[in-house]
Amino acid sequence: MHTAQNVFDLKPDLLTCNPGTTGTGGEWCEECKANMFCPGGQVTLRCPPHTVSMPGSYKKSHCKCAPRFHGAVGNAKSHRGCVPCPANFHCPGGNTALPCPANSESEASAMVCKCVSGYFNNELGECQECPCGFWCPGGGLINACPPNTNSTLSSMRVSDCSCVEGFFQPWPQDDLEQGEGPHCSACFQGAFCPGGTVAVPCTSNSQSAIGSWSADDCMCSAGYHGSGSHVCHLCQPGYYCPGGRDPVPCPDKSLSSVGAVAVDGCGCVPGYTGTKGVCLVCPIGSYCTGGDSVLHCPDKSTSDVGASKCACAAGYRGSDVFACQDCPTDEYCPGTGQEAPCPANSHSRQDAATARECACAKGFTGTGGTDCVACPSNTYCPAVGALVHNCPDNTCPQLP
Repeated sequence: MHTAQNVFDLKPDLLTCNPGTTGTGGEWCEECKANMFCPGGQVTLRCPPHTVSMPGSYKKSHCKCAPRFHGAVGNAKSHRGCVPCPANFHCPGGNTALPCPANSESEASAMVCKCVSGYFNNELGECQECPCGFWCPGGGLINACPPNTNSTLSSMRVSDCSCVEGFFQPWPQDDLEQGEGPHCSACFQGAFCPGGTVAVPCTSNSQSAIGSWSADDCMCSAGYHGSGSHVCHLCQPGYYCPGGRDPVPCPDKSLSSVGAVAVDGCGCVPGYTGTKGVCLVCPIGSYCTGGDSVLHCPDKSTSDVGASKCACAAGYRGSDVFACQDCPTDEYCPGTGQEAPCPANSHSRQDAATARECACAKGFTGTGGTDCVACPSNTYCPAVGALVHNCPDNTCPQLP
């Protein structure tokens, strides 16, 4: 409270309040209230519309435009009063309307400017570009993208966030209608997801792991080979294909059928035996039809090393190894089921295996087989295969 009394004045009731105060006169005057101006005495005047003043104001020019307005207040003709702040300006109060800073905006009658969509208020109060992985709807706000999504710079809406590589958006329309961000699922087996809404199936006969994101992640299935991103070929005989780009040749002495998936599919060729592509030569006296089989030759038959079938042994004849017959007399059987007559002027016993076992007939001599010749003069050859004997003196050999 302020008093206008002069202690030396004998008539204080004739005194008036000073400018900035108001009262009824006399001993006490009070300070002019806010949003008023008091020129002195008992007068209290309200500031013009859309203006404010500090307590103790005493003239109209002390009334300043309120926040959200700007202009000049006074008695001059140029003082048109306070008008609303225009759009894209901010008016903290007073005479001036200030332009909004870069990347910000305001509506009419705004006191402050707000960041435009795609920008947010940083720690310095500046509007900064919305970073990747976030969306900024404006007004200074910044929001993180939903899980497994990302966004580009200056994103403004949650729908600007999209699924990252290895994920896809199964229900994009539902998310859009509900105004929610993408709900992303991991890419399923047999597909690749480059990001966004789609899951692209791998080509025929190829597969991919969960979360694959590139066509190169599609690998040909077992039994096929090639580029999973283009075409997978059926594994050819002589190879096995565990899956992927290249077929693997079967080990030595083994083969596979079409579509083999592992080395187990490579079976030993006839004449060899073993498993998993480790093939050993078939032993003598046995036959190996392929794979891991080793079979003993039947009775009266045999085989050489590496045989896929047996044949009648030497001294026996026949095409059926399970029914080999003894070689008949006067013939020889060298094996493999063959038989031949003894050479001229020779004979053999049963089971002869070679021409050498054909002995020269009576009246002939030689080592057997093809070299039997007539017994020389004055000699005799009494038995098959017998040695040459000289005739006794004064005798002649008897013709056979």
